[in-house]
Amino acid sequence: MRSFWRRGLNRETADPTPRRVGEAEPRAEAERLRWERDQALARVARLERRRGRPALAAVGATIVVVALLSLGVLALAVSRGSFAAGGAEVDQQVATATAPARDLAADAAARSGEALRHAGENLEAQGRQLQSGQS
Repeated sequence: MRSFWRRGLNRETADPTPRRVGEAEPRAEAERLRWERDQALARVARLERRRGRPALAAVGATIVVVALLSLGVLALAVSRGSFAAGGAEVDQQVATATAPARDLAADAAARSGEALRHAGENLEAQGRQLQSGQS
């Protein structure tokens, strides 16, 4: 009966195949399936847009970090009166912060040089002992 009202009085367009009660019409079922497919595709497209691309996220994070650093530089220049004075203060702070590491690196280099010299002397002594034992 539903198909009669949907199609109107034109009986030539009516689907002549008999159906059981409660069975969906083939056209209506096809339209429903198309609609579900379109909805699923739209949902996937929304998820992909929301997810984005990882490379773009890294670029965005880099831009944010650079912008924050730039704001810091501008704030320092304003508070010190010039970029040169702000830069001098940053250099002084960096030198103060890296001084202990610089001292430790110099000490480690000196100790490694002494260790290499000592190892070389030991090898030289062992070589002399081998030469004197073979003669």
